[in-house]
Amino acid sequence: PFLVFLGCTATGRTGKRVEPSDTGRDDDPGSHHTGAAGLETDLWFALPDFIQGADLSFTNEMEACGATFTHHSEPIDPFSLFAAHGHSIARVRLWHTPGGSGYSNLDDVLLSSTRAKEAGMAVLLDLHYSDTWADPGNQQPPAAWADLDEESLQQAVYDYTQQTLRVLGDAGVMPEMVQVGNEVSHGMLWPIGALDGTDASWQRLASLLTHAARAVRDTAPDTRVMLHLHAADVAH
Repeated sequence: PFLVFLGCTATGRTGKRVEPSDTGRDDDPGSHHTGAAGLETDLWFALPDFIQGADLSFTNEMEACGATFTHHSEPIDPFSLFAAHGHSIARVRLWHTPGGSGYSNLDDVLLSSTRAKEAGMAVLLDLHYSDTWADPGNQQPPAAWADLDEESLQQAVYDYTQQTLRVLGDAGVMPEMVQVGNEVSHGMLWPIGALDGTDASWQRLASLLTHAARAVRDTAPDTRVMLHLHAADVAH
């Protein structure tokens, strides 16, 4: 099953609780573990049914530019501030090969993920599958994937997703949730994954998302998968 995240709201309800029988997997339904937010849950969910979070992807860049964060005029770590005010998850953005600022890359994600977990929050990894912002008006593939055909693009999505999670896992900051694509209401990885209203375009998008989700489940079975739509009323 997928979670669907609509828009950029800071809170969201994750929907009905999913038991192993609903997914065809045979994991022990009695297994428990403690997630990064210190919440003991069953093996399937490291987060509560209702989550409140914030996208803190810009934090490292802003601090490098000299920004400081305060609470009641006292300096404070922004991750700790959000955690202290009820946020259980931090979203962090990853671009494939960003230029310019040197942020939104894997090193930046590693630092943000470490800070979030040290503050007691879980991590939502936002994979844009692009070198820059992916949104309803721009879903350009990474330059490294520009000449790939459909089958090769599917494999690139799988390999990149798996490699990214392995790096994060080896660093001890495996995300509790992975967002496969950003604002994919009109598709992703254009033109191959663009939606045009035809069944064939839906199948192409579904194949890309399935390869991304499979990579998450093969690499991090306890990590949840999210689909991100910018607004329900404009989704195809």
